[in-house]
Amino acid sequence: MNCEQVTRMLSLLVYGELSFDQEEAIHRHLDECAGCRAALERTRVLHAALDGALAEPPPALLAQCRLELDRELAKAAAENSLWRNICKWAKLPPANAWLRPAAALALVIAGFLAGRLIQTAPQPVATPAVVSGAPSSEIVSPPPELNAAPAAAAPGLRDDPGIAAMRRILLRTAEEAYDPGLRLDSLETLRRYTEAPPVRKTFLQVLRNDPNAGVRLKAIEGLQSFTADNEVRSALAQAAQSDSDPAVRIQALDALIKQRDRSLVGLLQRIMDTTSDEDIREICSEALVQMGASAGSF
Repeated sequence: MNCEQVTRMLSLLVYGELSFDQEEAIHRHLDECAGCRAALERTRVLHAALDGALAEPPPALLAQCRLELDRELAKAAAENSLWRNICKWAKLPPANAWLRPAAALALVIAGFLAGRLIQTAPQPVATPAVVSGAPSSEIVSPPPELNAAPAAAAPGLRDDPGIAAMRRILLRTAEEAYDPGLRLDSLETLRRYTEAPPVRKTFLQVLRNDPNAGVRLKAIEGLQSFTADNEVRSALAQAAQSDSDPAVRIQALDALIKQRDRSLVGLLQRIMDTTSDEDIREICSEALVQMGASAGSF
């Protein structure tokens, strides 16, 4: 390196922003150049003085920054919606290249159905856009035909083949997409359809096998209304006993305990005997007391 190159990089050196190789090259030059060593000392003194100076931002500047931050958050939320992520999913790595046609089909169907709804669906009565107190930057909605509850779907569209195809795409996405955020968003959209056996089966599959704890938590949210179903109870019981994440175990326990079913006594006692997590033990102990059972198994 020459003196001009080193001088331009002194500030980056002071703040540790250079790579190891760059730092080594600069230090070799400094060992041989007294002028650059003096320049480095001046740079350090200058930055120390700047770091020590406290400047209170004027209120108007603070308000402006907050306004710009809100705008950026709203923009980022829109860009991270499920439907934009499906667009990104079309650009899959080679290992998942066979899924590209599915992602493309999802986009085509979404566009077709959106146009059809605009032409045929009755205009809804205007309603408030958000619940009071909810930040507007977090309101990101999927296309209306999938965001509506099944009973409120437009006439003739509840059993539309296009919507059925879209749901199949979402089911595959929830189980197989490489991006955990995309899997989670797909579950959130499908959660209102868990009464359908194929959807519930996907939620069970995710709870048992997904490597991401946040996605497994979302699966429990979709299953907790179906604890009377034996397969759901079995999956929740397995998660409560052996999931690797304590938060998942606790949420699975909460979903089971809400039923106040004495058939859970044995499960709760086994968990008490085998876990060292104090929070989980406390939840099990309180539930056993409410059921009139002892904390230990015999």
